[in-house]
Amino acid sequence: MKNKKLSNPGFRIAFIVLIIGIFSPAVSQNLLNAPECTVYDQAHHRYLVSCYQSGAIVQIDSTGLQSYFRAPSGNLLSNTICGNTLYVSAITGIKAFDLDSGDEIWNLDIPGSHQLDGMTCDNSGYLYVADFHYAGNNDQVYKINLADHTWSVFVAPGHGLCQSPQDVIYDPDSNRLLVACYYNAPIQAISLADSTVSTVVVPPIGNFDGIARDNDGNFYLTSWTTGGVHRYGPDFTNPPELIRNGLLGPANLSFNPVDNVLAVPEFDGDSVVIIPVFPVSVPDKETGNLEVFPNPCNGKFQICLNSQERGTITVSLYSIEGRMISSFQDNKTDTGFTRDIYIENQTDSVIIVKTSIGLKEYWILLVNLKN
Repeated sequence: MKNKKLSNPGFRIAFIVLIIGIFSPAVSQNLLNAPECTVYDQAHHRYLVSCYQSGAIVQIDSTGLQSYFRAPSGNLLSNTICGNTLYVSAITGIKAFDLDSGDEIWNLDIPGSHQLDGMTCDNSGYLYVADFHYAGNNDQVYKINLADHTWSVFVAPGHGLCQSPQDVIYDPDSNRLLVACYYNAPIQAISLADSTVSTVVVPPIGNFDGIARDNDGNFYLTSWTTGGVHRYGPDFTNPPELIRNGLLGPANLSFNPVDNVLAVPEFDGDSVVIIPVFPVSVPDKETGNLEVFPNPCNGKFQICLNSQERGTITVSLYSIEGRMISSFQDNKTDTGFTRDIYIENQTDSVIIVKTSIGLKEYWILLVNLKN
C-alpha cells in the first residue's frame, strides 16, 4: 500500500532519547506493529498510536506501559483528536472513538477515496483528510462536517495539490492547512477561505511523512530521505534544522505540549521515539548570563541569572529525554536573580535547566550525582 518504506539505518547516531516499547522496563510486551501515527491525549495523559499492519490502536501511559485502546482490525493510518473524540483514517474510511470509553462512535466510508492518511481539524467543527492516490495523480483533500458526518472534496485533483500528500495540520494564525508531501516534497498551504493551494517552501530534503507544530509556532517534519526530524521556524524562511536522525522509518509525528516533546513513530522499528524540542546538547553557560553551582551537584544547587530583564521569571527542570521534572515562577525585580533548588529525590543524572523571562530564554546542563 504505502510505497515509501525505505529507511537508512546508517544515519543512526548517539542522541539520548527514550524509545517507548523497546527499552522501557515497564513494558512487558511490545504491541506496536508498523506504527504510523501518534497523538498525545492530554486529558488521559497517554499517547495513542495507530498501527498500519495490525490495525490496532495502542495506548502508552506515562510510564511507557502499553495496552490496546482498540484491538487489531484491518489497516490504520493517521489519527487526530478533536474534543473528546479520536479520529482514525482507515484506508477508505474514517473511524471515530470516544476517548473515555474507547467505544466506536461512528464509521464513515468515503467512496472514491484511495488511501486516506493525514488529518487535522479546525476550530469550526470540520475535519480535513489527505487522500494519497498511490497508483496515480488523483490526490485530493476531503472536508468532513463533524456535526452531521457529511463530507465533500475540499481540494480536487488537478487543483494544485502536490503528489502524495501525507499529512495536514491546521494553522490557525493564517487560517490555512499546511500539507507535507512525499514525492517532490513541497510544503503547501491550503486556504480555508477558498481552498486555493500555494507553495510555502520547497525544502532541500524530501519524502515527508508527518508535520507537527510546537508551542512556539515552529514546525517539525519527518523525512524518509534522511531518516530524521527537521525543524522550520514559524515563517519557513531559514533552512530546516536537523534535530534528530537515524530513525527507522519516521512516520506521522505529534507534539506533546505538556512535556514539550515530539512523539515520532518508527514504522520500520516498531517503536515510538520521544524527542525534546530544544537542543539536547545545550552548552554550559550558553548565554554567559546563567550559572548553576555547584555543578555537579549532590541534590541541591543554586541558580543565578544576571540580565537586564525584569518581571515574571519561569525556571523549569527537564530530564535529558525532555520530560519536565518541575517548574516554578517568581518575580525578578533586579538585574540579579538567585534561588536555591532541591532535587534530592530525582534519579536523573543529567538535568536541563531552563529559565525564561519575557522573550529571553537561558539554558544550562546540570550533572546530578545524587541518583
